[in-house]
Amino acid sequence: MPGEQPDPQDEGVLSPSDLDITNSEYAAEIESGRYVVSTDASPPETQSRRSAGTDNDPSPDPTAASYDIDIEARIDGHVSNYRIQSNDVVVVFSDLLRWYATRVDDDLDPARVL
Repeated sequence: MPGEQPDPQDEGVLSPSDLDITNSEYAAEIESGRYVVSTDASPPETQSRRSAGTDNDPSPDPTAASYDIDIEARIDGHVSNYRIQSNDVVVVFSDLLRWYATRVDDDLDPARVL
């Protein structure tokens, strides 16, 4: 009936414990309150799981900045990667939105897409 609250036992409704990633094998804490979450069926790749300390490793340390985003998206069958690290959350978020907007429709101005 309209206006009824969903039954928490129904499929698709998550409880707070379902959202807790602290004990998940698919999430690794990189520092207090910051996690790397895997999007496939394998444990996430973190600095501690890589061969850390080698001079040949070009990947940046994920704990070097306060905010670090590494995204891979498949849009219209093409894979696109995006990574940003910054201590300024506004810079990270606005750059992420601009990147996303240019991938959604490359003919439109990113501000118009958003």
